[in-house]
Amino acid sequence: MYRRGRRKKRKEETTDPLDREFIDRLFEGNVPYSGSLELTHRCNLYCRHCYQFKARGGELGTERWEALLGELASLGCLFISFTGGEPLLRADLPRLLEAAAGMGYAITLQTNGTLINRKTARMLGGYPTLRADVSVYGSRDETHDALTGVAGSFAAARRGMEMLLESEVPLLLKVTMGSFNLQEAEDIASLADSLGVKAVFSSLIFPRNDRDPAPTSLRLDDAALERFIRFETGYMLESLAEIMGTEGETLTYGDLARYVRKCAVDPVRLESENRRYCGAGRTVFAVNPYGDVYPCVALPLVLGNLMEDNFARIWKDSPPIIRLREREDELAVECEECDLLKKCAICRALSFLEGGDTAALSRERCRQTRALIKVLEHEEARS
Repeated sequence: MYRRGRRKKRKEETTDPLDREFIDRLFEGNVPYSGSLELTHRCNLYCRHCYQFKARGGELGTERWEALLGELASLGCLFISFTGGEPLLRADLPRLLEAAAGMGYAITLQTNGTLINRKTARMLGGYPTLRADVSVYGSRDETHDALTGVAGSFAAARRGMEMLLESEVPLLLKVTMGSFNLQEAEDIASLADSLGVKAVFSSLIFPRNDRDPAPTSLRLDDAALERFIRFETGYMLESLAEIMGTEGETLTYGDLARYVRKCAVDPVRLESENRRYCGAGRTVFAVNPYGDVYPCVALPLVLGNLMEDNFARIWKDSPPIIRLREREDELAVECEECDLLKKCAICRALSFLEGGDTAALSRERCRQTRALIKVLEHEEARS
């Protein structure tokens, strides 16, 4: 387990009133404050777990993306993630980054890292509000390359990350965990440590956006999932003080459990335990390369298309988004009767992809929640 020792217990944190007011205004005003822009579905890798299922022609042009960035800024958007496919395959990426930086966005570049050279790294280093998130699927060439389907991809990603760090680009390792790499979890954490950066681990593997379940064959089984969560929660504790703004204090698994719970309940009404199950279509959105607007990058429910209408009208008035918001409190009967509902981070994307409806039961979300709570309660009792 990735843990450096026992921690003393500390008093429970409360959410800052200004933070609660800010979050509340975002939700109540349907402010699209965080979005993923899929610049292309083209990619130079062939990852077995990828949720994209095909690329086609007709990607939005540079001017249309720039216009969208301006429109989103006027609507209150603060965070933009450039993703794909592989966004570095877009020749106009530097121009789009320049536009986004000029509008004051906090920018994330989601990349596999293999196409980064020194020129690209220096270019990215010129934007102080940009962070690069690089996908890593193992600690060894054999593991990573077996998942990406391209020999040499791990070595290329390592070189890319080193060049990013040389250019002082903030870097985060994004790690999908499955049956193909669980045995290397601690080594991946050590790789992040050796680079002086953090890693974010996730065991959620989604069906493809056409609802093909093929990638889900790579999910961890129940025993392996618990093993992973024991590792992940230990790793998270190393970063939790920084996340919560309590550096210098020692934290327990109880603190981590409370932090996880805050992510699942309405942050404004913690005492009453009223909830917001999901920000998709309220504060979060995505746009694919062909102009389709989604509630989030994992939820391929088309709200409208930018070739036919502008974002503001789609976000405010499209029938699909109105229905989504009207139904945001709906749950499957199994969820309503579940003893862990108050602790569950409902995922509308998984519900839609598994059950064809945003209010359907997601058995994978349920399985993940039960495993997480089991591990947290066990570790809290031990500490």
